[in-house]
Amino acid sequence: MLFLLFRLKEIITMQKITKEVYLKWYEDMLFWRKFEDKLAAVYIQQKVRGFLHLYNGQEAVLAGALHAIDLTKDKMITAYRNHVQPIGM
Repeated sequence: MLFLLFRLKEIITMQKITKEVYLKWYEDMLFWRKFEDKLAAVYIQQKVRGFLHLYNGQEAVLAGALHAIDLTKDKMITAYRNHVQPIGM
C-alpha cells in the first residue's frame, strides 16, 4: 500500500499534458508507424529473416508509457512485438 501511495504522488506531480505534448506524441506515433511499415516492406522483400510481428496500432501505448516513466530511474521491458521502444527511448 505504501508503494501505491508513493507512485500516486509521483503520478500527480507528473508533467502537465499540453498541446505540445499531444503534438509530440502524434509525431512520435507517426514516425513509429512509418518505421513499422518500412520494416514490413523489407520483410516482404525477404531482407529481414525470421518472423515479424508488427507493432502497428499500439503506438499510443508506448507514447503514454514513455510520458509516465522517468527513464533515469524506471526500467521497461518489452515483448517480441515492440520494435519501436528502443527508438522512443
